[in-house]
Amino acid sequence: MALIKCNSCGEKFRVGFMPTSSCGMLLIPPVSLAIISTLIAWPHLGWFALLVPIPVFFTSALAILYIPHTIEYLWVCWRECLTCGARKWSFPFTEGFGL
Repeated sequence: MALIKCNSCGEKFRVGFMPTSSCGMLLIPPVSLAIISTLIAWPHLGWFALLVPIPVFFTSALAILYIPHTIEYLWVCWRECLTCGARKWSFPFTEGFGL
């Protein structure tokens, strides 16, 4: 569950289905897609296939990060804050491991 913050009072709430801590597990799908796309493009492009994983990795990583967070934001943005009653929410975020 990601965290969302009321912009009026600063209270944080857990919402949705994304993890509250940023973890490397969210990088597994983009890395695997980049490797698979390179292997598929190798017979057709040769050494130029090594350029394919760069845009594949970044577009898939952004999609995996922002699409679920946007869904969580739309899920919560119409609700009132339990503390102050305002409807001013931040975009969902994670706090990491605190290292």
